[in-house]
Amino acid sequence: MISTFGSFSMAKLGIRSSQQGLQITGNNITNINTNGYTRQRINQVSLYGSTADRFSVASDVRIGMGSLVTSVTQIRDPFLDIRYRNEASNLGFYDEKMGNLEELKSILDEVSKDGIHTSFENIRTQLQNLANNPTSDVNDRLVRSACQELVSLLNKYAADLNTQKDTALKGFDQNVDEVNKMLTQIRDLNKEIRKSQIHGDNALELLDRRNTLIDQLSEMTRIKVTYSDEKITEGLVVDRVKIELDAPGQDPTKRPVLVDGEFANELEIQPLGPDGKPDLTHTGDYQIRLKGLTNTQGETPILAEMRDKIDTLNQLTNGLQSINQQITDVNTKIADWNKELTAANPAWTEDLFTDPTKNEQQFKTLRDNLSKAREELKKNPGDAAAKTNFEKAQSDLAVFSRLNEQRKDLDNQKTRLDSKFNSQFGVLEKQLQDQGLTVTKTKDATTGTYTIKVSGGTTTPPMAEQTLIDGTMAKPPLKFDIAENAGKNGYDMQLGGKSFKNVENKALDAAANKIGVNQDQWHGALKADLEYLNGKGEFGNPPSQIRGIAYYQSSLDTLAQSFANTMNKINQDPNKPGDENLFDAGDPNNPDKKITASNISISAGWKNGTVKITTST
Repeated sequence: MISTFGSFSMAKLGIRSSQQGLQITGNNITNINTNGYTRQRINQVSLYGSTADRFSVASDVRIGMGSLVTSVTQIRDPFLDIRYRNEASNLGFYDEKMGNLEELKSILDEVSKDGIHTSFENIRTQLQNLANNPTSDVNDRLVRSACQELVSLLNKYAADLNTQKDTALKGFDQNVDEVNKMLTQIRDLNKEIRKSQIHGDNALELLDRRNTLIDQLSEMTRIKVTYSDEKITEGLVVDRVKIELDAPGQDPTKRPVLVDGEFANELEIQPLGPDGKPDLTHTGDYQIRLKGLTNTQGETPILAEMRDKIDTLNQLTNGLQSINQQITDVNTKIADWNKELTAANPAWTEDLFTDPTKNEQQFKTLRDNLSKAREELKKNPGDAAAKTNFEKAQSDLAVFSRLNEQRKDLDNQKTRLDSKFNSQFGVLEKQLQDQGLTVTKTKDATTGTYTIKVSGGTTTPPMAEQTLIDGTMAKPPLKFDIAENAGKNGYDMQLGGKSFKNVENKALDAAANKIGVNQDQWHGALKADLEYLNGKGEFGNPPSQIRGIAYYQSSLDTLAQSFANTMNKINQDPNKPGDENLFDAGDPNNPDKKITASNISISAGWKNGTVKITTST
């Protein structure tokens, strides 16, 4: 039968669990309109405090002791996350594309306002009027006026398209900057979440903020998010998030990495102008380049790993030197002990304390002397000499015992320090050997301190032998460090300024995912921007169905060239070939300049009246 206080405890646990459940419910209701909030729930277990007794009877029933809330978790479906983010990528693409096309529509609107089509109709009408009255100068001027209207419209469209290209490129640059901010924030949140989980906090609010950023990122491009467990210690595991570009049909092992734990990549539009911004004068395709994964200190994964190794090596080296110093301090104490030994009894030697056989014999001698003195004092209680001998024998045994305990303690300290040194040296030796180094350790027979020398490595030529730790304590340990390679093709791991391992930029860039990414690998808003800026349609090489600003610029140029060349050709007088051009590139100093929509103009001859439409043709 349950005890009275057992019932109270069960009720208390039940009330507490219910109270915590109500708190979670209240928190969920309060945050119902909070952007990015994920509904939470408590995880509750039945509390049972003991097992059945070995000799319990069948009528005994094991009853629980109440309920216990073990944790608070989020109700989130990973499958729905994937579906949502894939569709968000499509939504981002079409939203951005629609916005770009709306801007384009405002320039090339041939439906709601007069445009090129109307101008051509006007030219056709004026040409028909001229055909009806070929000798009329007025009709010739009216044709020229209609053509000037078309030329001005083509010039304006070309200028507006160039302006729109600049605006689109700046918008593209802003989108890339926004993506870079998201990647940086996700990286920083990864670091905070990792730290919180190590300290036992689920960090649910930080997870919400990270999920919100990942959802926003999925609108900019299609991504693959991978959650894995990072083992910190036995029984302690934290979340690790990796975000990659997810292009259909791509090799899964070669996906460009955007975020990997505490490292984030950075996007950069290529080519860049002198101001470090995307080049507005570029006439080719724009690309997005990944500048490489870095942590909050700006280090790439390999460089950060090298830095961790260097820091660990220096910590181990300093720790070993500290042990050497402690051994030296013990030696100083032993020297002081020897002085005390000489002062206590010049006849005593150090080997009486370090040689077990002599030590035992000396103890036996002192004890025998004390026994004899005690017996002599018992026989002659009032004898001053007997009393003095007894006191001296008693003092000698006490002093010897004290000195013996001190020496044992000092020797034990040296033994423990030796063991500690050898243990830490084993760790250091393993890490140095992993870097291709050869390590030697020697122990000074007199002082007991250690000297460590290092040589080798993977450089050519290998590093000459250097004294990492000087057992004489004459100088501090050499320092491990990282330095930029003299040839500037990477970084060197160094000891005392001498290189023993080199990591080239190729390896650094590969590990950091510092690569160019094809246009087809991007999705979402970034893909829409790239297609808008780069899409050449039928003018591309090879031709494609993607039409952007470049396509409409080329179409407009082709229209201007075809119109001008056709009009110039049919206006040629057989008797004066080449002198009857109605249109040119608007540059009198360069009449052979290629005609485009931006430079097409009425020829100088047609303007001043020396050239007219050749009515005979």
